[in-house]
Amino acid sequence: MRPFLTVGELARKAGVKPSTVRYYEARGIVPKAQRLPNGYRLFADDAVAWLRFVRRAQSFGMTLEEIRGLVEFGRTRGKPCERLRDVARDRLREVDRKIAELLELRRSLERLLRRRGGRAAPDEVCPLLAEENISAGALFPLPSARPGRGPRLRRTGHGPGPTS
Repeated sequence: MRPFLTVGELARKAGVKPSTVRYYEARGIVPKAQRLPNGYRLFADDAVAWLRFVRRAQSFGMTLEEIRGLVEFGRTRGKPCERLRDVARDRLREVDRKIAELLELRRSLERLLRRRGGRAAPDEVCPLLAEENISAGALFPLPSARPGRGPRLRRTGHGPGPTS
């Protein structure tokens, strides 16, 4: 293996697009490349392992911010395995919380489907949702707020762009 790789070579070896390599470099997720006088980037060959690590962490639902923390820890203090375990535990708690919310939504939908709908009154759109003792929150509870954090949007595709 050569000691340095161009963006294209690194991208091919890691299974990503060259634009992804540049995006991750700009955000400090992969080490900065050396620059040649012609502007070409040369990456150390260990960047392949870091890019594969990033992709694998993303497949477990980790955000780029979480991954950046793991990468920085790995660069300064050695293997980030314990830190990774902490992040994975947090992610598992979040998955469990989401599963509980989805189960409650499922129960609400089942209750809705068991309702008998009569004729709609002139001021009703649908009698299934018009009953006085039913609120939208009871049928469809809103996802619980994440304390201190706003909603998180995720991209589902691969490649450059924020995932958190």
